[in-house]
Amino acid sequence: EQLGMGLYVHWGLFSQLEKGEWAYERAKTAGKTTPDEYKKLMDTFTAEDFDADALAKFAKDNGFTYITMTTKHHEGFALYDTCGINGDEYDAVHSPAKRDLVREYVDACWANGVRPHFYFPTYEWFRDEGMDGDWQGHLDYITRNVELLCKNYGKIGGFMFDGNWCRPNADWKLEELYGMIHKYQPDAVIINNTGMSARGQISSMEIDAVTYEDAPAAPMVRSGMPKYFSGEMHITVND
Repeated sequence: EQLGMGLYVHWGLFSQLEKGEWAYERAKTAGKTTPDEYKKLMDTFTAEDFDADALAKFAKDNGFTYITMTTKHHEGFALYDTCGINGDEYDAVHSPAKRDLVREYVDACWANGVRPHFYFPTYEWFRDEGMDGDWQGHLDYITRNVELLCKNYGKIGGFMFDGNWCRPNADWKLEELYGMIHKYQPDAVIINNTGMSARGQISSMEIDAVTYEDAPAAPMVRSGMPKYFSGEMHITVND
């Protein structure tokens, strides 16, 4: 199957600032925010401009075969109902929006003939220190959330993971995670962004495509490979 062109969409608390999804990290570096201050954005998150149907129609009309939307980004705020599995209510359902935006997104995609893919961060800014202190706990946190996404939204086109580059030498137990995904979503495409320092690298035999972040793809030498790996080139429309 040739998926061709996909549309990546980032939406979250940062959308209110109109400064891109890395707004917190840049403001923190400049000494202009703290985690507690940033998280107050949840108090004003209404998602009144989020229109999943218009998004899916735009994608279909412009030749995109799939959309990959952030179920959450590195800020950790979930656009889906976390159902209390994280021990907090840091999600859209418990914000003033009171909506499960991932549910709306999946339904709109299938209704418009576009495949819904999920972006999921394996690295979160506000959990960074805990990743060192309780690594297995962090992996369990990822698994619980991904399993919820696999089970609660019907058929999913695929997953895009992003953040393993923050701990390149760690044991992420990818085969266990990917095996769980294929248990619930046997046809899901699995991609894990290797970042700008490792473009085109194969991180696991279970992935379906290597990534080229913010750069043209390089020709792949597939001779001797145990399976066919596609490539996904990510070109942003902001700075």
